[in-house]
Amino acid sequence: MIVKRLGLGGFDVLIFDEASQFRTEDVVPSIIRLNQVIVIGDNKQLPPTSFFSTGDSEEDIDDESYESYESYESVLDECSKFMFGHMLKWHYRSRDERLIAFSNCHFYGNELVTFPNPVQNPDLGVWFKHVPDGLYDRGKRTDNQREAEVVAHLALEHFQRFPKQSLGIIAFSEKQADAIREQIEILGKEYPNLETFCKNNSPQFFLKALENVQRVNIHSVRIKIYTL
Repeated sequence: MIVKRLGLGGFDVLIFDEASQFRTEDVVPSIIRLNQVIVIGDNKQLPPTSFFSTGDSEEDIDDESYESYESYESVLDECSKFMFGHMLKWHYRSRDERLIAFSNCHFYGNELVTFPNPVQNPDLGVWFKHVPDGLYDRGKRTDNQREAEVVAHLALEHFQRFPKQSLGIIAFSEKQADAIREQIEILGKEYPNLETFCKNNSPQFFLKALENVQRVNIHSVRIKIYTL
């Protein structure tokens, strides 16, 4: 949020970036003090929610309570009802076009202008690893041990093939992140260099739950997805 103050009379212009994450009631005090507002955001992103602000531990959350967390209208939703909108169509951040292809097709109606990568490399882009025997332990551990094992072995494979490249692993819950961390520690006993590579303070590696990841700069990312 960038503001320019003009004397005591208020602000000249207020710019909200990532506006889909701002609850309307949180920004009204700023809006009433300005002459102009520019709202920038993506309404395809998740709306503001109370899920990450409740302070509940995962042990206190069951399947039904996931649905009880409240979602809020963002300032982007409110402003899009009466303000003039302009879509920014050029997408230039993905080094491989396949990284944005799914979203472009299914969320943006193929309106984004993307740029083909000049070199086709099978090690770039997006690929899917199916774990047919993976099973979410709904009643006890609330994680998926088999998929954690597979992710740990993928981390080992990455380290062996690209030891100079960084690696990020994103799990959809803290419990699953812990399960993956346990499996990496088990592999680390057999492959000590992997344990060193995957240390918490390593500049080449991170393992985080989804809600703790934003604007990371890493060579390769493994996103761990399972069904609750």
